[in-house]
Amino acid sequence: MRWFFAILYGVTAILFLAFVAWIATRITHEDAANYIVSKILVYDLYAIGVVMLYVAFVGAWHTWERLTGRMELERGPNLPALHHAGPPRDRHTHRVGAKSEGAGNRHRGPHTELPRLV
Repeated sequence: MRWFFAILYGVTAILFLAFVAWIATRITHEDAANYIVSKILVYDLYAIGVVMLYVAFVGAWHTWERLTGRMELERGPNLPALHHAGPPRDRHTHRVGAKSEGAGNRHRGPHTELPRLV
């Protein structure tokens, strides 16, 4: 894909420089140079059109591949499952001076309290 961006950057740079040259030749009234620069601009616009057609073709191809099931969709994280799981327990016990896990840590011992009674 590196070749595509090299072509895109090259075509864009040529378009910019040709436009600046076209303005310069118009201001200085150099008609012969302006004619040549105008031709360069037109051919560069054709090249940009080819790049746009390629992008449209690749986009349509990938859409077709996904619709027909030949390309699997990227699987992201299962956000509802992560939300249901909640934060990890005892997440601060790794710090210096933290209390060790024991009976007094979050009511996990012989005197546990049920959640609905809290």
